Amino acid sequence: MFLQQAFLTPRILSGLLFLLGVPLAVQGVEFRVDTQIFLGDGDLPVSENTTLFSGEDAFDSIVGGTEITVFKGAEDCFVLLDLNRKLKTRITTDQLLQYTALLKEKASKSKDPLLKFCAQPKFDVRREDNGKNWQFFDQVLQYQVLTHTAKDEAVAEQYRRFCDWYARLNAMLRPQALLPFPRLVVNEQIAREAAIPKTVRLQISPQRRTENQPFEIRSVHALVEKLSPEEERLVKQFQEHLATFEEVPVTEYQAKGQTVQN
Repeated sequence: MFLQQAFLTPRILSGLLFLLGVPLAVQGVEFRVDTQIFLGDGDLPVSENTTLFSGEDAFDSIVGGTEITVFKGAEDCFVLLDLNRKLKTRITTDQLLQYTALLKEKASKSKDPLLKFCAQPKFDVRREDNGKNWQFFDQVLQYQVLTHTAKDEAVAEQYRRFCDWYARLNAMLRPQALLPFPRLVVNEQIAREAAIPKTVRLQISPQRRTENQPFEIRSVHALVEKLSPEEERLVKQFQEHLATFEEVPVTEYQAKGQTVQN
């Protein structure tokens, strides 16, 4: 089944629902975002992520996983850290832009309604509850996003920046994942309010790729606007890994299976 094989891995689920990002440089910001992802109205999360933000860097990990995804804002790149093999690989934002541009061109020529919409998404946008509840509607795909405003606007900016690039990274590492372009449209709208998501619901209408069944996932995001001493120690540890792990090409890193497994 397409959704089981492609959508329902932890990295893809988290990539689908990391919603915010914009290319603004932010310095001196430290906070944490915990994300839980659920199928439909299920009570048990199918994936949990913790993302630590420190200055212009972000350190994302799946709970219980052995890989850290590091976004280096000042260097415009991601670095993947394999904690077991002590290896790292680097993917630049230029590479992500080039790759996703090719995806968009290919999808725009597809006869698949979902792919075609994702290549050139246009939503009917509605807002309720004093602008905190956003609805992005199309017959093929819908987002519902409940937002709140961070105490520090820099927190929203940093979170948005990371998540935009993470969406593109997910598209590169998971060829069957949902294309990032609808999410980027959502990002652009919410970015105007300097908001971050509390809950996000993604619905894909019944079609061949979903075995003619509706598909729905939702996420819950908890923001903590300060790192604990233990989290600060983790950040330092990850920074040491960045300096000491052996760097290998992406193809070699993936060939060993770490990225595929996560």
